[in-house]
Amino acid sequence: DVYKRQAQNIITPAASLAATSRLQAQGVEPTPALVSAEVLSSQGFVGGTVEATKDNDVNPKLALEYRPNDDWLAYWTIAKGYRVGGVNSGLAVSLGAPITFASDELINYEFGFKHTLLDGSATVNGALYFLDWSDIISVGGVNGFRYRTNAGKAAVSGLELDAVWMASANLSFSLGLNYAKAELEEDFCVNLASDASECTVDAATFKGGEGDQLIGSPELSYNASVQYITAINNAVDFRALLTFQHVGESFNAYQSNPRASALGDYDLLGLRASLLYG
Repeated sequence: DVYKRQAQNIITPAASLAATSRLQAQGVEPTPALVSAEVLSSQGFVGGTVEATKDNDVNPKLALEYRPNDDWLAYWTIAKGYRVGGVNSGLAVSLGAPITFASDELINYEFGFKHTLLDGSATVNGALYFLDWSDIISVGGVNGFRYRTNAGKAAVSGLELDAVWMASANLSFSLGLNYAKAELEEDFCVNLASDASECTVDAATFKGGEGDQLIGSPELSYNASVQYITAINNAVDFRALLTFQHVGESFNAYQSNPRASALGDYDLLGLRASLLYG
């Protein structure tokens, strides 16, 4: 169930402040028949039972906008969100995976701008952001079976830029860039006892260390495109689209994990031609 409340206050003719509160209630029921009482007891569940995973969370958002004229908009937002936890499959649990995984929580801070220029034919947008992420839901594997667990805390700081220029009614160009530094803020072990000091690189349950880049998160990516559209007749348009994308290096596991390997950077070049009817 989702309940949402929103309020907006006009501070000045050029500035406004909006606050949104979202109450979200979710739950996941386990499948007790797939997990034996022995496995449940071995992971600390008294009596061989595990309760449903439930989350009732309030996710507030505060947004401040300043528009000095029709061509400029500056904004600042802070927002909180989460993903609901759950229960892993009985087969993965029987092989040693955690029975449950908790919800993760994210607080996003962002400052950005939107600018229109060249008599409205071009736009430039930019944003600086910082994400404070706790109890990250991460994917693991045991004997070929996937399961989910929580990977502690991480921080993500980055920059986004994009620009679009309508050179004419037929021709347009676009550019985009994203730089993000996404790292664990603490060592990460699976199924570890309550003593955090035991989580070391030598531990059998060790998965990642403080400062490791988040899995599948390249630091740098950018893209560009050129599009041309022209009318063939009153009913048919011809469109040609040329795209380029660069994705930086990322990793398939946390770098401190001996099993980690780099997923090298790569470039994609695309060309598409189509006929648009109607």
